Amino acid sequence: MKTRLYLARHGETLWNRTRRLQGQLDSELTDLGNLQSAQIADELVTKNIQLIISSPLGRAVKSATICQKN
Repeated sequence: MKTRLYLARHGETLWNRTRRLQGQLDSELTDLGNLQSAQIADELVTKNIQLIISSPLGRAVKSATICQKN
């Protein structure tokens, strides 16, 4: 049995847009960030993803949730 890992970064956040470092702090995904997450989901829809793991930070959870819906 083969295991494949797909790595993705969270979508764009408000702080990313202004080039502000976030570290463990958090900011909301922008409209573009939501779209980027949906595009990742669209790309992976045929890959039979069985498990999604994310950081507990809001931006990562929101991106993962968007990916999970597709």
